[in-house]
Amino acid sequence: MNITSAEDIVIMITVTGLILLFPLNMFLTIKLRKKKQLIMDNITSGVPDRLKFRVSFGVNANMSWVFAAYSVYIWFSYLLFRYGHHVTQAEFKAWHLAIKRAFGRYFYLGFISAIGGNLAAFGFVLFLPFYIYNK
Repeated sequence: MNITSAEDIVIMITVTGLILLFPLNMFLTIKLRKKKQLIMDNITSGVPDRLKFRVSFGVNANMSWVFAAYSVYIWFSYLLFRYGHHVTQAEFKAWHLAIKRAFGRYFYLGFISAIGGNLAAFGFVLFLPFYIYNK
């Protein structure tokens, strides 16, 4: 495979991820701004007790609270929670259900936004070696 075409594919993955991430995230942030505190309280009720403070702080301190609320769906965060904080599958399931209940009919838009974040991060990680190699 030609390096140029591989770079093009990586750039397309990154751009697709960013296109999925930012518009949906902005839409949900604006649409749900009046329910922000209720949503955050509902989400933190499903978080394991040992992580409640950290997750609550992360959601409150983050400018994009919607993206932070969906952090459990980001691959890097999942690995950090799973192996760094030893969160079990049952705890993840309760957390997922709390997020789904909190966002209601807007859950899937946020989920697609999180997938966009995963694609953008994956594309960026792949883009760095191409950039360094061609420099």
